[in-house]
Amino acid sequence: MAFELPQDELHQSSNQSSNPEGDYPASDDFFLLMSMALDDMLSQEESERFHRYMEQDPSLAAEWQRWQVFDGDLQQEPLVEPPADFLTKLNLRLDDEIPAADEFFLWMSLALDGQLSKEEEVRFHGAMEEDPILANEWQRWQSFDNHLSNQPSAMPAMGFVERVNASLTLELRRRKLWLAASVGITVATVWVVVAVALFLVGSYMVTNQGIWLGDQVQNLAYLVSSVREWFTTVGLAIGRSLNVTLSYPQMWGMVLGYVMISGLILAMWTRLLHRSVLKSSALQGTVAAS
Repeated sequence: MAFELPQDELHQSSNQSSNPEGDYPASDDFFLLMSMALDDMLSQEESERFHRYMEQDPSLAAEWQRWQVFDGDLQQEPLVEPPADFLTKLNLRLDDEIPAADEFFLWMSLALDGQLSKEEEVRFHGAMEEDPILANEWQRWQSFDNHLSNQPSAMPAMGFVERVNASLTLELRRRKLWLAASVGITVATVWVVVAVALFLVGSYMVTNQGIWLGDQVQNLAYLVSSVREWFTTVGLAIGRSLNVTLSYPQMWGMVLGYVMISGLILAMWTRLLHRSVLKSSALQGTVAAS
């Protein structure tokens, strides 16, 4: 007898179980295998795989035992035969008074969680009053919900959280140590390679390129001397030009005017920036308060 059950715990057990060989089925596949096993429809190969899955994961074996218990409880329920004219009534009354199967299942789920609105609750009870099959299905759902609620909760062993936190801290420290060691080894290797390369290049140039190296040193010395002479000449020319220019009173007036205008612009810009900062702080305070 196949039936559907909430699969949250099954998904968690299947997703959280470790499987180094990649031989675990997905939750939907294992759900199908359990349903086929209850109906004795498994082939020899599927049966072997089914039992091998449960041997590799005790949580799957526990889930299979619960399914067997639920199947036994359901088989003991009395079979309710629909009325002879049930299909005719169902075909003739496809309106809002008789809800679709998916809608009624949604109402049952909401009713178990206490989330039905008043209007939905009235329609829900009205549908059960008009159809004994729906009322019987609701009783089975309540019985199944009570059975699940009475199941003992699985609690972890004492100190489980502390051991996990300690393991995570140790693993984090180990990763940081490996990272630091890797960076240190890489830097040391690069430094050694560069030092050896420079030593080899220098030795080759000193040994085989002595004349060329001497010419390059002379060229570098001449370049440095030329740059220094150029800066000296330019500096003297600029100094003479300034002395001649500043000897006129009109030039001093222009310099003072430029300094005053520059100071005024700088003061206005500073004040504008200060006001912008104050407005931004006030706006952030208003947003935080709201």
